[in-house]
Amino acid sequence: MMMGHISLRAMLLLGMLFLAVARADLLPPMDEGDDRPRNLRIQLQQQEDGTWVLPISDLTAFGWAMPNAGSLPVFEQEGRRYITVDALPESVARVNEREGYASLQTEELRVVDVETASEWLLPISLNSQEVSEPHSLVREAGQYYLPAQTLEALGISPAAIVPNATGLYSLNELTEGFYWLDVSQPKLTLWMPTSRFKPYRIERKRADPLVPQHGYSFLLDYQLTEGIDEDECWRTGLFDAAVSLGTAYCETQHQYRSTTERFTRQGSRCVLDRPRSLLSVTLGDTFTSNSVLGQTVAYGGVQVGTNTKLAPSWVTRPRPSLRGAVLTPAMLEVWINQNLVTQEQLPPGQFELYDLPAASGVSDILSRIEDSSGMPIIQRFAFYSDASLLARGLGEWSLSYGHRRAGVIDGQIQYDEFPFALMAGRYGLTNRVTFGARAELFETGRVGAGTSYWGLGRLGMLDVGGALSFNEDTQDTGATWQWGVTRRASKVSLRYREQRTDDAFIQFGSTVPNRLPDVEKQLTLGWSVRRGVSLSVGRLAREYETRADYLANNATLGLSWAGRGTVRFSALDVIEPQPRRQYNLSFTLTLGKGRSMTAAMSGEELENRGVSYQYRSPGDGGYGYRVHTGEQGEVSVQDAELKLDGRLATLRLNAERRNDELSGAVELSGALVINEAGAFLSRNPAGSYALVDAGVPDVRVYRNNRLVGVTDNSGRLLVSGLKPYTHNRLRLATEDLPLAASLAEPSVQLVPGNRQVLTAPFDVVLDRSITAYLIGPDQNPLPAGTTVRFEGQPEALTVGHDGLLYTDVGLRSYWVGQARLGDQKVCEFELELSEVEAYPADLGAVQCEPL
Repeated sequence: MMMGHISLRAMLLLGMLFLAVARADLLPPMDEGDDRPRNLRIQLQQQEDGTWVLPISDLTAFGWAMPNAGSLPVFEQEGRRYITVDALPESVARVNEREGYASLQTEELRVVDVETASEWLLPISLNSQEVSEPHSLVREAGQYYLPAQTLEALGISPAAIVPNATGLYSLNELTEGFYWLDVSQPKLTLWMPTSRFKPYRIERKRADPLVPQHGYSFLLDYQLTEGIDEDECWRTGLFDAAVSLGTAYCETQHQYRSTTERFTRQGSRCVLDRPRSLLSVTLGDTFTSNSVLGQTVAYGGVQVGTNTKLAPSWVTRPRPSLRGAVLTPAMLEVWINQNLVTQEQLPPGQFELYDLPAASGVSDILSRIEDSSGMPIIQRFAFYSDASLLARGLGEWSLSYGHRRAGVIDGQIQYDEFPFALMAGRYGLTNRVTFGARAELFETGRVGAGTSYWGLGRLGMLDVGGALSFNEDTQDTGATWQWGVTRRASKVSLRYREQRTDDAFIQFGSTVPNRLPDVEKQLTLGWSVRRGVSLSVGRLAREYETRADYLANNATLGLSWAGRGTVRFSALDVIEPQPRRQYNLSFTLTLGKGRSMTAAMSGEELENRGVSYQYRSPGDGGYGYRVHTGEQGEVSVQDAELKLDGRLATLRLNAERRNDELSGAVELSGALVINEAGAFLSRNPAGSYALVDAGVPDVRVYRNNRLVGVTDNSGRLLVSGLKPYTHNRLRLATEDLPLAASLAEPSVQLVPGNRQVLTAPFDVVLDRSITAYLIGPDQNPLPAGTTVRFEGQPEALTVGHDGLLYTDVGLRSYWVGQARLGDQKVCEFELELSEVEAYPADLGAVQCEPL
């Protein structure tokens, strides 16, 4: 029996109370009127006249004798000695004639052979559970002991019993437990509280971060566009180059526009990732952290900090734990939001399950335990988890230093003259409390900020934070503070946030006072009315000191049918500063196999209308298209797009007509990929790559069980979109391999780094064997045992009967061989395999000409 809890103190107290009651029900039966445990039990025998007798031999076999044996009536029958039950003193034995046994206390008996230690193999019943295999029990100096191996087999903690000098554990030390020895069967019965067992702990530890495979690579992603608007032509080009070496990479992005005739650098940086420590070092253009109260700012400089994306499988938010105790082996099931997440066979004793999976928000948890009694015990709990909360003991931090990006002037990125420094971090004090801090130091001021997140159980989460700033120019001190409450559940979600800022507050990236609203309030409510039906409403209000206030309400209704289609309606009602309304209504019908149709309307009076039809190309290449016709106010609009996904690049064609004005564009995108295997072209520039080298053409390749392409004539395929720092499984369709091919491992797992290209070799072995019958100069088959050598092959072959030659020719299509005929005679033959279509092949008779 048990009582579990989910890290809730109230549930813990309730569980302890339940455990105490359940344990009282499972205590061993005591003889009526006696508060001492009776350690021995002996089966009685009934004579023909109905008299109950106790066989003395059953006691002596276990080293015990009755006290005052001379005064007790002992009689002998068929070579065995007995004592009548009526003659037994009540202080020595309790008799249960209905069950046919007598219970005795060992301290009331006399020890036989004190100096002799005896050992038996007995079945042991632990808390009413029969043990199938017998275990060792030792009797020494009138006491019973369990050896260490017996405690280990029963799961009893050795720390609960002090051993003697020989390493044996006395049953008399079971101050909280009970035992009795049935000397007639024989059998040992033990009753142990849960505290005497080894704790059973199951901790689902976070997987160690994966270290990418070594290798260097170069990537150049490109997107070239040429278009025409009325009579004006224009061109653009986007280029993203990256060089990687293991966990380090450098990248730079550039853009060209013909309208400005400038080639502009968008950003450059070098990154060193340390997966095992979840640490990244960035040098170049990047962004400041916004994990604590503040804003994200683009800058150029250096950043060092925690990067949990290096371990994508990590869940940093708190996860529930389950604790409890069982007196007998039991089966535990845990259900979260009606989904079975774990099944565990529990041994007797206390158990703890850590880090159970749970979704963000409120999780309804049900635990079900069924022990030997067959009566399940079911408990329900609620646990709240949020991405803003960190699990107990987890922390994250970042340190930034550099110059803020001020914009682009004359095609060059401009940076502030004076540098800044910023440090931010968070720490999970408990699974319910997370603290964060932030410090900023820049030219015109200093800022210190703190925030805290408090888990409220089923009620959700409360966050409170504030910041103080000091303006070096005006010597003014400003402040801002905010609070909010969040609750996410399967049916209803709530988010309310309020922030108040005084006129003197400044922060990095926004050093002008009064830039932030004096008061900002935001409320969002969401309902999942039923499956496929959702509704959300919200309100946003901003109050300013020097500009007009803003107040608006919004609502969104969504309807969906599983795989059939969706309807979405949204409304925005702006009340201040200028009243206006905006509506959006869309209906999407899924037609299957990548096809869908959408009808949409928008505007204050739904004056913008349109219908579109599209077909998405499959993931392994092909074509896709989209056509649209509609009206935007009083303007008639028709546009179309055609997308061609080839093996080496993607071509996209766009055309649009507005009334009588025509425009269009042609876009070519792809990537140039270089690693130790060579240079390759690819479509869909994205993430990391893998070069599949199977050596066999026209073989389908799957990534994580999704078709990504077919090998080319050289047996290779470049696969894009690999996820960094996680396992990416690549598999060949073995049914596409030739019949003469064999493959030991049809799949491989790759772990790439960011912007890295790895090679995935598949060891496909082709069985290209041939048989030929060699004919000598005398037109007779060469004799068996004749030695044959091929040019370029060090090993010799032997001809079989009837001139039979059998060999594997590999990938070569032309062979020249020589046969030694004896008496220094040699003949030569040729094997032409260019027209052989399938292997193994029989070439028939082959003439061997003399040299």
